[in-house]
Amino acid sequence: MKATLKSIWKLGLLYALLAPSMCYLELRYAEGGSAMIAPIIVLPIIFFIATMVSLSVYHYLLAHKPQYITLFHMSNNIVRLLLGLIVALIYMFVLEQDHMILFTLNLLVYYFTALCFTSVHFILTERKKH
Repeated sequence: MKATLKSIWKLGLLYALLAPSMCYLELRYAEGGSAMIAPIIVLPIIFFIATMVSLSVYHYLLAHKPQYITLFHMSNNIVRLLLGLIVALIYMFVLEQDHMILFTLNLLVYYFTALCFTSVHFILTERKKH
């Protein structure tokens, strides 16, 4: 748990810098960018929680069941993709159909940020282990 907390604050800081910059860009350059303020606040929370769970499970498996690490890497990425698709579908069909392109861009930014962060974390942890 200590390794997870040590690393998760970096992601929180990254999201804390990314969200206001995305708000600024969308308010400044996109038509209807003010409608994206709520999704820009909600999306990082969703991906932050998913990443925190992912890192916790990873470190648990690393300590107790290292034979499942490869399976976890693959399933983690699939679950993250499904989570992104579910959030996109909820937004498109339930909440609002306007500004779908802006929402999709926001979703992709947070998706790839979380994906890159966890991949780099897993690689660095594996290197330290060996």
